[in-house]
Amino acid sequence: MGTDRNGKHDQHVPNYTGDLNAMHEAEVYAIANIHEFDSFYWIKLAEVTKCSRLDGKQIGHATAAQRAEAFLRTLNLWVEEEQEPCCQKCGEKLQTNRKHEGYLGYDILCGLCADDMRNRHE
Repeated sequence: MGTDRNGKHDQHVPNYTGDLNAMHEAEVYAIANIHEFDSFYWIKLAEVTKCSRLDGKQIGHATAAQRAEAFLRTLNLWVEEEQEPCCQKCGEKLQTNRKHEGYLGYDILCGLCADDMRNRHE
């Protein structure tokens, strides 16, 4: 714990992604206080753990990090990590200083794939 500008002690912030007990407390609070949190949370947790919603044993083994992600997804607060733009056909990372284009159902193609698609359809 540290102190703020006024010399008062800061409150401890739980390590939700690394502490199952902290996540359990958050789950219990949300289930008791947020309307319909319970049903949506278990669906999100099943998605995050990639298991059947009915497989309680596997969901029960979810890590604190998986539970924290499902918790945030349930509340629509989860933010995906930004990824570098890639060509949707070949997966190559795109150079940010070059023009990229879409073609036939692809939003972003590198120059080589765009030329290839154009040549195939001419």
